[in-house]
Amino acid sequence: MEIRSNSHREANFYLRRLGKKSLMADFVNSNRRDIRGKDKIINEHIRNNYKSESERKKKINKLQSDFSDVQAVDKDWGWLDPNDSRFISWTWYVLKNEMPDSNHIDDIEHTTNRNRVLRNRDLAKKLSELNPKALSLSSRRIEDKYNMLVELFSKGEASFENQLYIIKKICSLWERVVDDERIIKFLGEKPSEKSTLAYDKIKGLSEERWLFREKPKSDTEKYWSTITSFDLIDDKFKKEFLLLKIKRAWSQKKYKNKENAKKSYSISMTPHTKKKLDQIADFVDGKICDAIARIIDEEFERQKDKIKSD
Repeated sequence: MEIRSNSHREANFYLRRLGKKSLMADFVNSNRRDIRGKDKIINEHIRNNYKSESERKKKINKLQSDFSDVQAVDKDWGWLDPNDSRFISWTWYVLKNEMPDSNHIDDIEHTTNRNRVLRNRDLAKKLSELNPKALSLSSRRIEDKYNMLVELFSKGEASFENQLYIIKKICSLWERVVDDERIIKFLGEKPSEKSTLAYDKIKGLSEERWLFREKPKSDTEKYWSTITSFDLIDDKFKKEFLLLKIKRAWSQKKYKNKENAKKSYSISMTPHTKKKLDQIADFVDGKICDAIARIIDEEFERQKDKIKSD
């Protein structure tokens, strides 16, 4: 059994626990060196100082357990709930937008006037210590975003204290967002025709075009994209404007659907006529009601001049 570190921060942690300060001096904070170089030093130290396999295994398990205890994304850490889809989606977009080197990530369009809600000099340095590669996966699935956020913190170089600093900033901002549930109350608790319309409307009106670079692959992704896009707006007047436009568009759609809605009517015909109607429906590749509508429309067009004169 040997140590296999996932990041420089993890390997540095093991070296400090082993008291190998002099040996780790050439590696600390150096991303140019391969992590395996640190792991080699760690494993050599363990092999030289713990002779039996059981002792080595026990020491490695202890190191891994100690490292797990100081992770800000541990499964028991309360700030990141895998079931809180709204918070996960919002946090993922905020951090992806805020990362100092996010311009090289190919699925975000860089705009000079993009609003960076968390940006300050001290925070920028701490954000740069996270793992930006964790945000490069193009996906709108909440499960994937959660896993990417975990990897963003756990496989970066930020210390536990700096991770907490970033998390506190995120949670502080979220407190000003979470209470506005107007879009959720309007859309309901699950995807629907209403959320599809709302997505198209907010996409057309939003100034943050980078939010819509990826096309949702399901109604659920479209639903959460709509909510997140609304949550990311920090201007209350813009929110009110968007919500008003969405509600009006939905009212107009309901009115048109009502006007064009089909109603059930009873009609009598002989079996011979019904057989002909079935054949017409098969021929036009539609339902009987569609065939009847087509026959009536065609006959009306043929007789409309006479009908109007009468």
